[in-house]
Parts: sequence; C-alpha cells; structure tokens
Amino acid sequence: ASARLRILIVEDDALVAETMARTLAARGCLPSIASSAIAALRLSRREEFALAVVDVSLGGELDGVDVAEWLTRLYDIPI
Repeated sequence: ASARLRILIVEDDALVAETMARTLAARGCLPSIASSAIAALRLSRREEFALAVVDVSLGGELDGVDVAEWLTRLYDIPI
C-alpha cells in the first residue's frame, strides 16, 4: 500500500475548508485544516506535509501569500 499524502489546508472559511478536506480524504489523502496563519505555522512545526493549499485572502496579521512564503522557506512545503 502506498503512503497517504498529508496535505495542509490553510483556509479561514470553515465550509470551504471542510469541503476541501472531505474531497481530499475521499481521494486517499490525509488533510489537516488550519484556520489562521499562526495555526498553519504551528501545525507545520509538528507535522510533515507533502503539500499546502493556502487561501491567498486569509484574514489576520499574515495573509495567505505571507503564509505560503513562510511554509516554503521554513519547511520546504510545495504550495
């Protein structure tokens, strides 16, 4: 059996995040949801992700572009 891909979803709209998570899980992936930039960075410290899907218009102090840059620079996660 092949390893299941861990995918980080960074999305502040719960309905969108849950829909993406269900879709990815149905395709054999292991999705994790972060609803903020800080949550995404914390999760990335604890878990290794194959890919991140990031909302570019993420609310908060850091937007999705900032999060994508940090995830790529610190953890080498493809966006």
